[in-house]
Amino acid sequence: MRSSPVLVALTAVLASCSSITDPEVADLPEITVSTDAPNAASETTSTTAAPVVLEPTPQAPTPAGALADYGARLAASAVAGPVDTVCGTIAMAAVGPTDPGMVDSPEAPTADVHDLRWNGEAWEPSITPLTGIIWDDNSGTGLLGYGLFGIAIGLVDGTEVIRLANRSVWEGRPDTLIERLGADCTWQPVTVAYPCGVDLGAFEGYELDGSLALEPVSPGWDYYESGADPACHREGAHLLSWDAGIAMLRAKSIDDVWCGGRSFDAGIERPVRMCAEGPVVSSIQQALADAGQQLSVDGMFGPGTQRAIIAHQQASGLEVTGTITEALENILLGPADGGGDF
Repeated sequence: MRSSPVLVALTAVLASCSSITDPEVADLPEITVSTDAPNAASETTSTTAAPVVLEPTPQAPTPAGALADYGARLAASAVAGPVDTVCGTIAMAAVGPTDPGMVDSPEAPTADVHDLRWNGEAWEPSITPLTGIIWDDNSGTGLLGYGLFGIAIGLVDGTEVIRLANRSVWEGRPDTLIERLGADCTWQPVTVAYPCGVDLGAFEGYELDGSLALEPVSPGWDYYESGADPACHREGAHLLSWDAGIAMLRAKSIDDVWCGGRSFDAGIERPVRMCAEGPVVSSIQQALADAGQQLSVDGMFGPGTQRAIIAHQQASGLEVTGTITEALENILLGPADGGGDF
């Protein structure tokens, strides 16, 4: 087939056009067009994030830590506890003057016992002043009769919660206020049977070996009274124990010696105290046994005899002394003269 002259000419023109090179066009960079969406993950950020500072978790107050803060805040002379009891966690603080004396204001601070009960977050105090101020308007002065120089709280025999407040007394011997936590969660006075009797001598109380102890600071008898000085008075610590049979505390010398000597005089003056030995002791022991008390009849006035005497004095409505008094003899043995009123 022969080609058309027109077609031949057009083919030649197109061939010449495909060989033209434009310098400006040749220098342009190659451009690639993509229809794909941008990838967000491929984008980077040069901004640096600020460090995260974690606040410390507040610590709940502990009874011991809060007790130290309480004592420091009130300038307490002493704190004691805490002790876990059936009435909750309890502690004590001694706040105010440690010594008695004259004051120049009826509003002067008094010596106070702070009974502290833990509510889970803080101590709730119940404050008991040892005494008020005796004020004299004429002289413009007053007397503070007690100071508070020590305090202790603890478990005796693992069951009885006891607190001790050591008091300094105006123109007198220091002594110790001794109280027991009752079933109603209030403090109640409790009597202590000492080796020489009941409530003889002035004692200072403190914590010792996880329990409580009393230590005599001065005797409770008159040096000038004939026969009043008991041979069994002992110095040093006396550990406390609880005697449920007589509902009393007992104080026993820590060295396990309950008296320092014996009195063998059968005619010893009344009252007859522990460590005495003789017919009068045997007679009282036998009479106590006949009355239902549990004790040995051996003529030696020891702790068992004292306990039986206290129990019988309690049951008979006599003054509880823990010693052989004339009143006790009259009840158990009859009056010495065989009759008459006592």
